[in-house]
Amino acid sequence: VCVCCAELMSADAIGSLSVETLSADLRTVKDENTLLRARIAELEAALWLAGEKDQVKHVPRVESDTCPEPTKEDFKRLEQHLKEEASVHLAPSKIAGVGVFAFRPMKQGVDPFPVCNRHFAAKETFCVFSDSKLGQLPPAVVEEVKRF
Repeated sequence: VCVCCAELMSADAIGSLSVETLSADLRTVKDENTLLRARIAELEAALWLAGEKDQVKHVPRVESDTCPEPTKEDFKRLEQHLKEEASVHLAPSKIAGVGVFAFRPMKQGVDPFPVCNRHFAAKETFCVFSDSKLGQLPPAVVEEVKRF
């Protein structure tokens, strides 16, 4: 056991911990995590723009006041997507709601919604619900959330 863990496990240390203190520490860590993730995104965007694309783990979304103009590479990727990947569309369902319909044959297990040119996509943001909040939702919704 490391020294810091042994110290935390002592009766005196456990007695001095409070939920408020731990919650405040958790908020601080989450805030630092958010800042670090933002900094990583900035650095990856700088590497991407500098042409160091092989050093970038995820294609960064470059934030600006205007939408960046598509490059020749973006058009090539879109053309490949349309030729090889695009295969479904959304339309009103004859049963109810909206359905996903194939307009050409697809292999089983293929993602029907592949994204090309991810750097044009909106940033994905997640919200975390507690179990008690989830319990207040309709059961069918909870099942869908758990599947996602």
